[in-house]
Amino acid sequence: MVIHVQPHDYVENESAWTAAAEGAIRSRAAAKKQREFIANNPDGDAIVKFVESKAFTWVTDAEWYKAGDNARNIKPRTFFDKIHLSILEWGAPTQGQADAVRRIMDQENSKKAEWAARDALSTHIGDVGSKIEVEAVVYFQTGFSTQFGYTTITGFRAGDNIIIHKGTAPKVDSVKQDETNSRYDWDTNKWIQVEFKREVEKGDRVILKATVKEHGERNGVKQTIVTRPKTTLVVEA
Repeated sequence: MVIHVQPHDYVENESAWTAAAEGAIRSRAAAKKQREFIANNPDGDAIVKFVESKAFTWVTDAEWYKAGDNARNIKPRTFFDKIHLSILEWGAPTQGQADAVRRIMDQENSKKAEWAARDALSTHIGDVGSKIEVEAVVYFQTGFSTQFGYTTITGFRAGDNIIIHKGTAPKVDSVKQDETNSRYDWDTNKWIQVEFKREVEKGDRVILKATVKEHGERNGVKQTIVTRPKTTLVVEA
């Protein structure tokens, strides 16, 4: 898009005024194209919001600060990053991009339906106050900030059953390749990996020992809430 604007005679900083005027014109043009895309595609608004939710999720708070909270100042890494920048610039994805996003949305919806059917099989484990020991897989981790600090929520799946822990994530011994857990062995003159403690990660299979705090339910799915969890690594993610 080629834009030419002529500043008024009283403008002191001509280059800054011109850049701002051209930016405003581009912004209005992009907004108009996005309205047209949404009007011409029943799922247009859902596509735009889906891309926004997926783009630049890897960027840290420090990186956002350095970029001035402007995605245009961050180098894209993923498919969604690139489409999001395209939408910011032109207002809408290309037809090929929109079709690709639709396929991904359909795949996610199918997975969500499968997960919902599986989650419906979950039952409560143990009695409140009792101790449990099960083999489980870490299937999600999330968290939230409070005035007291950051709280991690770790979800375990033991068979069909869901176990939830809120608080500092339990730790396991790990030998995952990392520069922080290696040392030089002078006998063999080689760098070797050593065990170190790390928080459990999504995909880890562990032996979970914990105390049942309560029997809960979320969105119709039964969950066993536990406290004081201890984990032993069986298979590393």
